[in-house]
Amino acid sequence: MLKTSARGKTRFPYPNILVILTDQQRPDTLGCYGSLIGRTPNIDRIAGSGVRFENAFTTFPVCTPARSSLWTGLYPHSTGIEENVTQVENRLYRVKPKPAILFEEIKKQGYLTGYFGKWHLGIGDPGFFDRWSGFNSTGGHWIDGRQSFQGGTYIPDKQTDELVEFIHWCGHNAQPFLAVISFYTPHNPYSAPERFFQRYRGRVPFAGYYAAVEALDFNIGRILDVLEQRDIVSNTLMIFTSDHGETFGYRGVPHKFVCTDDAIRVPFIVAWPGHVQTGAVRRGFIGAQDLMPTVLDCAGIDAPAGLHGRSLRPWFQSTPDVWRKAYYVENRTFRERLPQRALRTHSHKLVLDHGGNHQLFDLNDDPEEELNIFGAPKADKHCRFNHYPDQSSRIRKLAEKMRCEAEILDDHLGITLTDNILK
Repeated sequence: MLKTSARGKTRFPYPNILVILTDQQRPDTLGCYGSLIGRTPNIDRIAGSGVRFENAFTTFPVCTPARSSLWTGLYPHSTGIEENVTQVENRLYRVKPKPAILFEEIKKQGYLTGYFGKWHLGIGDPGFFDRWSGFNSTGGHWIDGRQSFQGGTYIPDKQTDELVEFIHWCGHNAQPFLAVISFYTPHNPYSAPERFFQRYRGRVPFAGYYAAVEALDFNIGRILDVLEQRDIVSNTLMIFTSDHGETFGYRGVPHKFVCTDDAIRVPFIVAWPGHVQTGAVRRGFIGAQDLMPTVLDCAGIDAPAGLHGRSLRPWFQSTPDVWRKAYYVENRTFRERLPQRALRTHSHKLVLDHGGNHQLFDLNDDPEEELNIFGAPKADKHCRFNHYPDQSSRIRKLAEKMRCEAEILDDHLGITLTDNILK
């Protein structure tokens, strides 16, 4: 549990806001999500003081599109941000008409803003922040490429130093803050300071990935210590999440670009002492598009019209009666760049592919998503699908639900893909 005290009262009516964003992180790397491998006591401490969302997903399992949803509350099809960007100054400003952006909205309420780490929405300072120390992407996790055993400086350590200094600076300026620390880890190339490898080397595949998770947890512990030392935990809303998951290349593509849960499911934890039920687990469907309206709601700001996300505040103390019954995902395949749309329910997942390579998974019988039963019964060399009943009725029901979601989101491609199935 996080340490709070009555002395943490503030004259500001709204909380400080800290978003901790990791890159390409699976929920099952965290102890609070049941990991038997990863050591994450500090992230688990946040979960123990707040609400952990069991069914949180990205809008699009690729870095730039997912991050656009975090900061605009919109699905990528509506902004046109459906690919990673490299040599673009500021991708958000190229959207016409320009969407509302979280950081511009929050500054209207008098918040100081800071961003530290991976941005991946352009190579330049976007101009939203009082303190900016961001970078686009690519490269490794060490300054000048010098690794731990070469005496190098780990970039997440430097980011954390910068965030800590920003928190102190905001305290001196007597203003509330919105800060984002965006770790590039555990994204490949998997790397961490040498001391974090000891638990994993020779014991699990991808030891560097899990070492990086433990290293970022260590830095999160440093941040929590500062919040406690400054006695501002009680008035700080913390959100921990990631932009998308990690397949480890298992799906025939590098790391992502697929709609299976290992790529689209993300951790999502919210803590705010006195406002959020402690140690709670919620199983409703939420996603990256919900972060912006949630932050604005907690900061006393009306969300702009037309957002695809919604505030998670109703989940802070209880489970709302009316919420999503399914979750909608967008994607483009890695090699062919063909668009896909997916609908995930608690029991099934339907993936519709512009090239016709559709997928259907029964998540009750096959949570690993190994058995594509779209079109079953059907023959294959392992004779896995001959004994399945006809799936036509199930596919039609899911496609109808997907079409409804596509209509709500005004996603013409999703409507077209489902119409091709339903005709």
